[in-house]
Amino acid sequence: VLKPESPWVRQPIGAKCRESLGPENEIIAILRGRQLLLPHSDTHLQPGDQLLTIISPDATEQIEQHLAPLHIGRSRNNPYKSSGS
Repeated sequence: VLKPESPWVRQPIGAKCRESLGPENEIIAILRGRQLLLPHSDTHLQPGDQLLTIISPDATEQIEQHLAPLHIGRSRNNPYKSSGS
């Protein structure tokens, strides 16, 4: 989940994100609320975006500084978990 304080927030993916990730790493999808977005160079990231990435082990630290852990569990915000389980 993209942190609100990340310099990537409100920036097009083609600018700061790709430069800091390097050419061998890629953001391949963005989950924004209930929308699945396929990123383009002019796609602007928003706080709370969930990013699906392909990264090399060397880039793990670089991307982790921009992301907060994703907590999956029972909540009203997660319609895929039943409240009875």
